[in-house]
Amino acid sequence: MLYEDFLQSAMDPEHVSSIMKIAGSDCLFEYGRMPFSSHVQSVLLVFRLTGDLALLDHVDRIAERMRQELRDGWRGTVDGTDGTRDGYLNWVHRRHAIAELTGKDTHRMNEQFTHGLVATIAYALEVNRDLDSPSGRDYGAHADFWRDYLINHFEAKWRERRGVESGYPILNTTGYHTTYVWTQYHYFMWRLTGDDAYLEGANELADALWGETRVANTSRGPAYVWMQELVNLGGTTRIYLMPTSYAQGIFGTSVTFHLEGFHCWASADSLHALARTFTEFIMDTDDPIKNGFARDIGGGSSKAGISRSPSYWPRRSIDVLRTGQYALIGPWDSTRRLATLAQKAQDRATGDTTNLAAALLLDTWLHVTPEPALMAVKP
Repeated sequence: MLYEDFLQSAMDPEHVSSIMKIAGSDCLFEYGRMPFSSHVQSVLLVFRLTGDLALLDHVDRIAERMRQELRDGWRGTVDGTDGTRDGYLNWVHRRHAIAELTGKDTHRMNEQFTHGLVATIAYALEVNRDLDSPSGRDYGAHADFWRDYLINHFEAKWRERRGVESGYPILNTTGYHTTYVWTQYHYFMWRLTGDDAYLEGANELADALWGETRVANTSRGPAYVWMQELVNLGGTTRIYLMPTSYAQGIFGTSVTFHLEGFHCWASADSLHALARTFTEFIMDTDDPIKNGFARDIGGGSSKAGISRSPSYWPRRSIDVLRTGQYALIGPWDSTRRLATLAQKAQDRATGDTTNLAAALLLDTWLHVTPEPALMAVKP
């Protein structure tokens, strides 16, 4: 029943049409953020559980629509620099009409977010390259294309711009959430290529993340908190608790890393602590359906020596549970409050509930089989 609920949402024609519209937008901002990236990653997560190749076909169809938008050259710029070429295929920034960004592929964070997702898709296709697609899709050929694109276009472009011929991680980042996605990029490029240099880069980034993840004690046990920026990677301005709006993807990526057995995320204790971050701090009222969630991951007050976020950061409505990936941490919530809330949110939601349905399916699956063999057919 839960899987049918998931399919009903993920494959709903209206929702699929919306996702495919974004896939055809040529917009780096949209590709790397909710609801697009969370939809794709939730589908891949459920694919891990079920091995249903129809889900991989769905993701491949999305990726191939994105592929159609790749081309060399800036387009739709605000400053009139259309046609500027560097020999590398790209997507461009389109979300906000900022003269120095619009129509170009120069926004590093957008590039990192988008390509962290693309590397994950590429690995899913690669590891299943020899299987027969239900709709006749060529997983192997598509994986080969994305590997070539990521190495010889995306990476080569930024190496040329920075004047750096080798070494990982490529590009720098100071944002905690950006570093999560960038760790994801390097980890899945290692899985895609077998090149241990990527794994070294992933471990270096993971060390930076865990080096600035602090423990805040609660009545139910330890929880994690962290700053918006990483001081150990050069962050200097947003040295306060991460706003709730920025943390949405961190919880889903943490689950992925746990299932991969990667770094500190491999320990179930780490995910239990992260679940408490949500239930003890972010979920700061008895009625989140009505009152929403705290403005930051510390519940709007300083935690573990990190100051609360500035007051201009708003509380978040219950809808972030639907559009983001907070609910995926539910299986590690010993109170069961998050799973109960996810079910209530799904029952009342009017939009795409793919992320909620994926979370409820994962929750049931892991409680039946605490450590399932998820990687027989896997992304």
